[in-house]
Amino acid sequence: MTRLSTHQFQNDMVNAINRVSQDGERILLHKNKKKLAAIVPIEDFELLEAMEDQADLQAARAALAEGGERIPAAEVKRLFNIK
Repeated sequence: MTRLSTHQFQNDMVNAINRVSQDGERILLHKNKKKLAAIVPIEDFELLEAMEDQADLQAARAALAEGGERIPAAEVKRLFNIK
């Protein structure tokens, strides 16, 4: 994984994005040695999203399996003032 300071990234953003999108490189952005963000290929991002969706689904299934009182969606919306 390549590490770039935010200053380096600002100076050569187009090249960095091309390296990620075309070569599949991952870039870690940092400032004063503190990690701030990562730029990853879209395939990595989509995999992360799918993994998060799967974890959410498993948590929802586990909650449903526990049973307990269910609250209708309309009541939840009213409680949290959601329109």
